[in-house]
Amino acid sequence: MWPKGPYRWIENRTLYISVPFTWNLPAVKKLAEQKDFRYDEVVAGSPAVQLRPDYLGKIGAIGESPGALQRINPEATRTTTGCPNHCSFCGIGQGLIEPGGFRELPDWPDNPVICDNNLLAASKKHFDRVVDRLKKHEYADFNQGLEAGRITAHIARRLCELKKPLVRLAWDTMGQEKRFMRGVETLLKAGFPKSRISVYVLIGFEDTPVDALYRLQTLSELGLTTSPMRYTPLYSLEKDYVNGEKGWTNDLLLDYMKYWFNRRFFRGIPFAEFDRKKRNFDIPGQKNLLDRFNNASGGSLKQAGLVASQGLRQRRTPKDISFCEGDVNA
Repeated sequence: MWPKGPYRWIENRTLYISVPFTWNLPAVKKLAEQKDFRYDEVVAGSPAVQLRPDYLGKIGAIGESPGALQRINPEATRTTTGCPNHCSFCGIGQGLIEPGGFRELPDWPDNPVICDNNLLAASKKHFDRVVDRLKKHEYADFNQGLEAGRITAHIARRLCELKKPLVRLAWDTMGQEKRFMRGVETLLKAGFPKSRISVYVLIGFEDTPVDALYRLQTLSELGLTTSPMRYTPLYSLEKDYVNGEKGWTNDLLLDYMKYWFNRRFFRGIPFAEFDRKKRNFDIPGQKNLLDRFNNASGGSLKQAGLVASQGLRQRRTPKDISFCEGDVNA
């Protein structure tokens, strides 16, 4: 299990804080400035600190602490660091996070949750070593995702050798469709079960609601699990970014997130009929929304998301964040 916010622990009278997102930094800074009899020093690390190293002021900052990943999730491990891609929405390939480029680690904690940023960029020899070591576990979770465009027949066959493997892919932009679909087809042709494939879908970046709905609906029709990922600018100290120039609103983004993250609960309810406020897990349809959908869009799938969310209230987002506690003086 992963914590939902910054993770902290005390060791040798030092408070360590792992900060995953830049929007966590204001609360972390406030905490670090408070006096506490349990520790004399505060040290913060992880991606957010690497992106904004000066924000925390005099607080000690580190990029990576040995064993920190296993403190956060005892089942997790990494076999490579970095990523050779240069996606504009990600700080890893740009060298802002994990500077030094992509590299294979000679050894790693022997755990089943793989947190590599781009495992399939590694050599065939390294990938085979990873699979061989995973075969002893009762399950394998490629938690940070596998790049679908790099999936070969050999990779697909080897993944099928694992016990209860969970493969997470990513379809970030419309331009990736051909390579993404080829990777999915390669997995399925090798006999990899659809039920063990989950797909991260970046929304609210440079796409439109129409683009996002196309990707999410296509994946759903293929029988794959969707995990929409709402875009936030790399250095942002606020969470709820909205790209209004592309037609997004906060309500629309919230609709997409809730519906497509919880698709299994809304079976039988088309996205055009979904009403986030009513939590309609078992309502067969909302006639008013359906009428608006039909009248405004003529039944067009591409307009379903836009029409369904009109008039919904803005959700208030808590300003404070919760901290997950680790062992004290471990």
